Amino acid sequence: MGSTGLKQLPGELGRLGKLKRLDLSFNRELRSLPPEVGQLQALESLNLKNTGLTSLPEELGRLERLTFLDLQATELKSLPACLFQMKSLKTLDLYWTPIPPEEIERLRQALPDCKVGTL
Repeated sequence: MGSTGLKQLPGELGRLGKLKRLDLSFNRELRSLPPEVGQLQALESLNLKNTGLTSLPEELGRLERLTFLDLQATELKSLPACLFQMKSLKTLDLYWTPIPPEEIERLRQALPDCKVGTL
């Protein structure tokens, strides 16, 4: 669903319980995700690169199988608490985000097995 001009996602997205990969990249008008995204228990990869996201729902922390999260070039100004709970994350891309370096360092300390990419 990358580059499709999405502005929002329906809550029904949470019904896709077997979905493993979700690509929402390059949807600049997508400003938020519904809390139901936390119901995607099989999700392993979430690409939010180059979206207009300014925040993430705390329910994202429920995704115990998520190993890849791309937040590159989003408008996130700080890291949501849910990211610090995501012990299964192996790759987190934060390139070209305005997140302060000290917050990113705290995340690296909290998730030592996760490769956190920044510029």
